[in-house]
Amino acid sequence: MIRVTNQNQKRPGKGTYRLVKAFIRALEQVEGILLRIDTVTSGEVHEVKSLLYAVIEQLGTQSDRLVTVRQMLRELFVLVSECAGLKEHERRAGLMIVADLRSRLNR
Repeated sequence: MIRVTNQNQKRPGKGTYRLVKAFIRALEQVEGILLRIDTVTSGEVHEVKSLLYAVIEQLGTQSDRLVTVRQMLRELFVLVSECAGLKEHERRAGLMIVADLRSRLNR
């Protein structure tokens, strides 16, 4: 299958890449503990718990950002739906949201 992509599309950022790597590492370590549960040391358990906690926190941060973006997109949806009767301050607010979302894409 050939994938056509826009040259302006950004690849996932370094932060996303690190999160995915940490997530995979956490899964591998959890699997290792579960496969040899009788011989696991408390140090290994602590290490995996720390890694899982870090991944959970990072995913929380990512999901918080997505919720914010989703809310902004909903606001734009409402503004576009009512574009015929928009007041000047609503139009400017919409343009500010667009600029904010665009800057988030470029990070």
